[in-house]
Amino acid sequence: MPTGRTGSQRFQERYSDSGHFYFSLTQVDNRFALCKECLRFKKGVKIRLRRVYASTQDVERSAVVEYRSVRDLHTRYFDLAVRADGGEYYKYDKSYCPEGSLFPFVRTAASSFVPIDTGCIWLGTRFEHPRIFVDNQVAKWISPYSPGGFPRLDPFRPYSEVIDIFSKLMNQSRYPDLDLE
Repeated sequence: MPTGRTGSQRFQERYSDSGHFYFSLTQVDNRFALCKECLRFKKGVKIRLRRVYASTQDVERSAVVEYRSVRDLHTRYFDLAVRADGGEYYKYDKSYCPEGSLFPFVRTAASSFVPIDTGCIWLGTRFEHPRIFVDNQVAKWISPYSPGGFPRLDPFRPYSEVIDIFSKLMNQSRYPDLDLE
């Protein structure tokens, strides 16, 4: 005998005034946690999201909702990267975010603010997994999930470490979605 409500459940969805879909706090937290887990290649690495947006509407305007190609994401990331942020960081992962949002980041050591490298997180859409870009010549908007469904670490390592494992990353049976020359 069921103890709960039977029948179809209606899930509450958030939309902005302009009709843009927003992820819930749990969805935002889960997507950022997955990306940060992949980007922390060793203990003591911090991911700091650059403050490039003035408001939530600005995030909404810069979103890439329809993923057609890597070129769309890269063009939008380049536009965001040239914005002056003045070295300020912001915790976008603690609020509602529109789908298709791009968040440039800086990877730093926990003990100092010396940058290791830069990149961008695309939160994805309701039907797409997030994608990550890192300036290391390998991680060019790839999914943080492996084909087996586990979080990846190797493609998101810094350039100095990627060179050491480049032959491993070129193995098409292990990394079928990486296009490396």
